[in-house]
Amino acid sequence: FYHDVNHIEPKETGWERVEITKEDEELIRSLASDPEIYTKLVASLAPSLYGMEEIKESIILQLFGGVHRTLPDKTKFRGDIHVLDVTNLAAPVEVATYTLAGAGTHNFWVDEQAQILYAAYYNGGVVALDISDTLSGNLASREIARIQPGGVGNTYIWGVQLYNGSVYATDMLSGFWQIKLTGNAFTVAGVGNNVPERYGSDQWVANGYAYSGTWGGLPRGGRLGNALKIWRLSATGAPVLQDSIITTGIGTVSDVEVSPDGRLLMFSAESGPNAGIHFYNLTNPAAPVFAGSYLVSTGVHTATFSTINNRLYVFGAKDPGLPALLILEVTGLAP
Repeated sequence: FYHDVNHIEPKETGWERVEITKEDEELIRSLASDPEIYTKLVASLAPSLYGMEEIKESIILQLFGGVHRTLPDKTKFRGDIHVLDVTNLAAPVEVATYTLAGAGTHNFWVDEQAQILYAAYYNGGVVALDISDTLSGNLASREIARIQPGGVGNTYIWGVQLYNGSVYATDMLSGFWQIKLTGNAFTVAGVGNNVPERYGSDQWVANGYAYSGTWGGLPRGGRLGNALKIWRLSATGAPVLQDSIITTGIGTVSDVEVSPDGRLLMFSAESGPNAGIHFYNLTNPAAPVFAGSYLVSTGVHTATFSTINNRLYVFGAKDPGLPALLILEVTGLAP
């Protein structure tokens, strides 16, 4: 069949390689040395929206600010903790920061009762910060404790979660850990070095079990990050590997989460024909049963549950080529 058309609007595209010419490189270097670069970047962001320079500047600083870190696959990124006062949502104001030299932060978990923030700081390990009362300025004096559970050169913490008095941490290099904060010191309660065949990613702990993902941006021993590990937590809370879910057609398990009622397990996936969001029911938390998938060819990086008017929703961040916010209503998937 042949069709005559006047206009085609692509709905989705794959990854595209950007070729930077020598002229492009010279222009980039020239802009990098321009003392007015921030003013020019702010002016170039959404120029059709008049004013709002402070908001535009805050977005620019999030995109380009910070200190460089390097992942195991040599990917560079930036990462410090920034505390914002959002009393005026239209104009948030930064009031405090925390920097760990030579490391960048990834995921957080807050113990609201104890007013402690646990931060996954990649090669810096796990950091506990006192966030009680008013936060302002440099938060270095509020550091309670810090630990590299795998040791120097074998620690790269992706995610942390507090559960039943223990902090559980997934490490990209050294597996799944159980640690405890006692006073001003962390101790290792359950040993890691238990996922030698893949790099680790995100995690979630619920119902006496933990679920941890794997990362395949750089295959380990030729294996992609297509495994979700299921850990039974012993009487002391120490994790014991129970089983694994292997999903074909994906390269990375990115976000992992259990619904607020503990009945549905979800993980987002990237890279491959089965990238998207996958769901499992947790009637038996030791043996999740596949409940459905929402496939997205470019993948989904971040995904989280939310209950609104007694309905269960998922909000997901779709990867480029066409990045978008996904909103899925998944009430019917829960057993």
